Amino acid sequence: IGATKYQSMTPEEREKLIGELKEKAKKFKGEAEDGFEKAKEYFDEIRSKGSEALKEHFGEMGSYLQTLFGGEKEAAKAEAEAETKV
Repeated sequence: IGATKYQSMTPEEREKLIGELKEKAKKFKGEAEDGFEKAKEYFDEIRSKGSEALKEHFGEMGSYLQTLFGGEKEAAKAEAEAETKV
């Protein structure tokens, strides 16, 4: 359907459409690059802060994984150890 519509356009309409598509592609590329840079900065921050940043963002993850994979006894032990460290 799109090819048929493109074929029925005048050369001016085709150029206009191509120009609009290029602008949208540039905008999308810019947004993707910005997102990549933000993600890179975020992971650099986590890397520089080390384990403290992981604890800050994922503090409960250890006990959750223990409960999920290790059972209740190991989860209780992990929670007790986490409480003594704080």
